[in-house]
Amino acid sequence: PAEHQNETGFSVGGPVKVPFLFDGHDKLFFFATYDKFRSRQAANPSSMSVPTTLMKQGNFQELIPASALTGGKGNTAGVNYPIYDPTTQAACTAHSTTGPCRYQYGYGPGTGNGAAGNPTLVSPGLANVIPASQLSPIAQYMQKFLPVPTIDTAGVIQNNYLGGVPTGYDNWLYSGRIDYNISDRQTLSISLTGGNRHAIPYTAGSAAPLPIPYYASTISIVAGHWADLEHTFTFSPHLLNQFKYGFMNFGGPPVQNIGASQSQFGFARSGASGLPTGQASDDFPNLTFSGTNAPTSWGGNTPTSTNVSETFTALDNMQWLKGRHSMNFGGQYQWLENNTSANGFDTASAQVPLTFSTNSTANLATASTYTSNTGYSYASYLDRKSVV
Repeated sequence: PAEHQNETGFSVGGPVKVPFLFDGHDKLFFFATYDKFRSRQAANPSSMSVPTTLMKQGNFQELIPASALTGGKGNTAGVNYPIYDPTTQAACTAHSTTGPCRYQYGYGPGTGNGAAGNPTLVSPGLANVIPASQLSPIAQYMQKFLPVPTIDTAGVIQNNYLGGVPTGYDNWLYSGRIDYNISDRQTLSISLTGGNRHAIPYTAGSAAPLPIPYYASTISIVAGHWADLEHTFTFSPHLLNQFKYGFMNFGGPPVQNIGASQSQFGFARSGASGLPTGQASDDFPNLTFSGTNAPTSWGGNTPTSTNVSETFTALDNMQWLKGRHSMNFGGQYQWLENNTSANGFDTASAQVPLTFSTNSTANLATASTYTSNTGYSYASYLDRKSVV
């Protein structure tokens, strides 16, 4: 990918002179420097799997073999993942001669009892389709920010999206110093140094290339500032005192949740209720999916938080020359302060973590275990009856 770098800067220094008022050619001096570095790198596209257009509608027929009877469409990955309706567990188990079970979407009990609930296709052409009445409006709201698959062809369920996020940063560095010769016995100097590093557009560039709010990163500026005052006094050719006072600040503004400034991504906007105030309501939740061909985790970014450290230092040294000996006396006082967010986030709550697995839409092997290669975590996410 294309990359561009630009650097600009200047430095200036010399004695301070004010015509007719002050001539500091041998008393007052200054020096200042500034540097800005700008780096931008175009997106490096990579492929990943996102839910297909049909899946977002609750239609998971791409996960089962092609069939005119069931409506199965097949897939290029050659997988077969039937998904099961968790609301049918009681009915299926009541008709089962082999223990607890669930009916696959589109299926129901046949005549009499039988193995696995004696399933029969009750909705021809609609196997593996979650009824619209069972789709979660909260999940439907959150999924509307997903990108359309780059390869939006029925049956292409893996590596169907190509995307990328550009990366870059802006660096500012500045420094200034003033030296003042008060007299032949006294000097005073003041210096100031600082800089910022602003990640553009986001902090991380290695996360899955999804748009906001699914991109797992943050918005951040790292900043540091240092100030120093120094006074030197010569009592005699054999006795000298030096006093220093310094200040250091490092951290910068709060690290922000990637979608914190865009209210449409707030979990409360999806219709979720009972949420505490703070980032649990205002930010997009952290969604994690498990199981085969599961979508990449969404969100997963650090909540908005503050971490700033400050150091104050006072130092005094006295040097005494006696004959062939040199002796130093002094002391130092230092105050360290670290300002961090309580519990790791700035508001009353952090983002809500939500985990979805295949189990919620898988068939039962026993009362407490699930049949392998059944269920689909994204189906579990969409079904309002699933257990999170």
